[in-house]
Amino acid sequence: MGFGQASNIVLGQPDMVSTAVNNTPGNPGAVSARSLNQPLAMTSDSGRLFLVDVSNNRVLIWNAIPSTNQQPADLVLGQPDMVSSLANNGGLSASSMNAPHGVSVCGPKLFVADDSNNRILVWNSIPTTNDQPADFVLGQPTMTSNTINNGGLSAHSLNAPSGVFCDGTRLYVADYSNNRVLVWNSLPNANNQSAQIVLGQPDFAHNGFNTGGISAATFHAPIRMYVKGQTLIVADIGNNRVSIWNSIPTTTGKAADIVLGQPNSTTSTTNTGGESASTMSAPQDVFYDGQSLYVTDWLNIRILIWINFPTITGQAADYVLGQPNMTSSTNNYGGISANSLSGPISIYTDRGTPGLIQNGGY
Repeated sequence: MGFGQASNIVLGQPDMVSTAVNNTPGNPGAVSARSLNQPLAMTSDSGRLFLVDVSNNRVLIWNAIPSTNQQPADLVLGQPDMVSSLANNGGLSASSMNAPHGVSVCGPKLFVADDSNNRILVWNSIPTTNDQPADFVLGQPTMTSNTINNGGLSAHSLNAPSGVFCDGTRLYVADYSNNRVLVWNSLPNANNQSAQIVLGQPDFAHNGFNTGGISAATFHAPIRMYVKGQTLIVADIGNNRVSIWNSIPTTTGKAADIVLGQPNSTTSTTNTGGESASTMSAPQDVFYDGQSLYVTDWLNIRILIWINFPTITGQAADYVLGQPNMTSSTNNYGGISANSLSGPISIYTDRGTPGLIQNGGY
């Protein structure tokens, strides 16, 4: 691994130098199983790839990890077919979506953060047909409601959830516009179930950013998170940092153990002290493979990598992708290519299988 290492395969485009929206072969601009419009999040269960195609209002599924450029997806959720892209197509329902932002697979279950519908859609088994309806919903009392903080701010309300993660036992939701992360201690199984723990706020009745002043216990627009073993990692985009808990929090409002991207837990400026291996500008996503930590440093247009998991606040990254060094942040540095980036927003990797970086943006 080295600075600026090139990628091998691209999805959504026929080659490494194309960038058009919905770049469908033979029909430019048309939505298809090969096209993308602002891909935003992804995950894999080691056999399949799940990708959120936000501006096409859908989630695409490849039944095997893609091995060729612009390989077509096998299934679509949120749309009746591969050529449709309307928000809440056919009306708000268990099978429609409006700007989905996050996806997580947990054994047989699939979770989708349906951001602009202010809900989490849950399938009890991995869908096998296009437009398959979800089995139940969180954040709303029914499949046909999408009100912000429906019924009032509470342990079961949501406001633009942007990230969702299941660790096999618990469910975590980045409740972006409520400036909090909700934790269900056991996997929910019914509509509108309440979370048991909230992070980033002192209780379920608060939702301001950095409530009580910026600290290791506050958030400003948490956007995505990842859990590995007992480690919880949250991308806190508005505070330009990543917050890390060395053990899964069991109480509401628990402070993080360390933060990255800032020299301490009370600063939040972009690239504090100047762009470097230890600063960030609006980090979007995090991934931990059990040894190394990966962060999509969105506005610095790079991926930061810690070869061994960081143990102290402000620890510098070891490598960078998308830039030739730790002090540059040029869009498509050197021109569009296999090793350049433009607004990287999500990352997933697995030692022994291909790494996946979503190169897009708002």
